[in-house]
Amino acid sequence: MDLKKARQLEAEVIAMLKPLAEKHGMAVRLKGGTIYPSELLIKVSIAEKSESGEALTREAITLREHAEQFDLPKDCYGKTVIFNHMKNEEFVLIGIKPRSWRFPVLAKRKDGKVFKFPINTVRKSLGLTPVAEVERNPWDD
Repeated sequence: MDLKKARQLEAEVIAMLKPLAEKHGMAVRLKGGTIYPSELLIKVSIAEKSESGEALTREAITLREHAEQFDLPKDCYGKTVIFNHMKNEEFVLIGIKPRSWRFPVLAKRKDGKVFKFPINTVRKSLGLTPVAEVERNPWDD
């Protein structure tokens, strides 16, 4: 199977699942996949939607519920921040990955691309003072 055919099949599968997910008030998105010589393995995520209509991924739920454990404000989910080192582009905070202790914060750019940032970078952009660098994952306690 070639890449072009795989991308086309992925798009068609998502298009077919989208009405079903919306019928149940959920959002569907492609999570990746693997192309083998004679088959395509597609990973799909179907998640509940928030009040704003965005998918409530596990990273978003973790940020909403455990932001303070990462020295971030409790209400930081959905806030727009500007990172100076990224040409003053605006990003929206959308989640946190606890296992990624160096770059755990997920932020989405206007074009939809998701970037990972360190906690102190996010704290600075929120107008907070940086905290001491942690050499371990806070979830390992």
